[in-house]
Amino acid sequence: MARVYRVEYAIRADGTEPARAFLQALKAGHLPNDPLTKGIPDEEQITDYSRLISLMTTVAADGEPLRSNQLNYLEDGLWEFKHGNKRIAFYDVDEQGMHTPKAKCSMAASPTPDSAYWWLPDLDPVLRVTNGWIKTGDLAPDTELELAKQIRLEDLAR
Repeated sequence: MARVYRVEYAIRADGTEPARAFLQALKAGHLPNDPLTKGIPDEEQITDYSRLISLMTTVAADGEPLRSNQLNYLEDGLWEFKHGNKRIAFYDVDEQGMHTPKAKCSMAASPTPDSAYWWLPDLDPVLRVTNGWIKTGDLAPDTELELAKQIRLEDLAR
């Protein structure tokens, strides 16, 4: 049976939702500092928004992405949805809002060893998106990872 998830926005102590703000700017084609932008509003950003939302919807409904390069493990229980150079970090919580960090699985420890996505752990049913960024290097920027961790900390304290 496919895993089913609910995607929610993580909320900071001040009530802001950085992932929502990132996605709203992307939806409007107004995301600043995108090296691929040809002009503002940027039609490609609007398309990127639709594809990220579609990816999150697919993972929520089917338990896995359409392609393995659309999800990536970051560190310390943080994962990312990926489309092009756009990234959205997330972590998982159970129905009581508790978080236990999960990393990629080995095939031997996989809950779905026969799946093409055997490396996906059995995530808890709620995926909370923390923040988004434009990837410009080989790795996620440390500043974005630290921000995702801080947002998760504040969100879990609510």
